[in-house]
Amino acid sequence: MLLFCYGSNLLMERLRERAPEAEAAGVAVLRDHRMTFSKRGRDGSGKCTIAPVSAGADQVHGAVVRVTIADRAALDEAEHGYALQPLRIETAAGPLDVTTYVAERDFIDHALKPFGWYKDLVLSGAAQHALPVEYIEGIRAVEARDDSDLDRATRHRSLIPTAWRPMP
Repeated sequence: MLLFCYGSNLLMERLRERAPEAEAAGVAVLRDHRMTFSKRGRDGSGKCTIAPVSAGADQVHGAVVRVTIADRAALDEAEHGYALQPLRIETAAGPLDVTTYVAERDFIDHALKPFGWYKDLVLSGAAQHALPVEYIEGIRAVEARDDSDLDRATRHRSLIPTAWRPMP
C-alpha cells in the first residue's frame, strides 16, 4: 500500500519501528488541508492529524511510503484513534492516489500540545525528506510541552539520527 506520511511517521526510523519493510517513495503535497497537533494520543499529548480547509488556504507536505501487507497490521495497531482514508496527493510525477491515517472525530482536541520529543520526531522526518524550509519552520513554531516521563522522551528521541536532530 502507498501511505502518505505527514507526522511522526515521516521519520523513517520511527516508521520502521512499526513497519520494518517500509520504503520511502518520494515527497508529495496534499492541497486544501492543514496539519495540526490536535489528535489526542494515548499519553494525553497532541499528535498530528490533517483536516480539510477552504480551497487554496493551506497544504500539507509529506512523504509517500510503500508499506507491505505484512506490516499493515502492526501499523494499524500503533495508529490508535486514527482511521485510514484515501486521498489524492500531488507528486513531481503528477497526482497519486494513496491512503493516510486521519484522527477519528472522538480523538480531536484543539487545546492539546505535543510533547517536545514528538515535535522533534516530526521536525526530523520533515528534514529527512527535505520538505520546504517554510513548512518546517511552521512546524518548529508550534508550542510543545515537556514530557514528565523522561524515559519515554529519551526512548523516542533516540530514534532520531544525529544528522536529522532539530536545532534547539
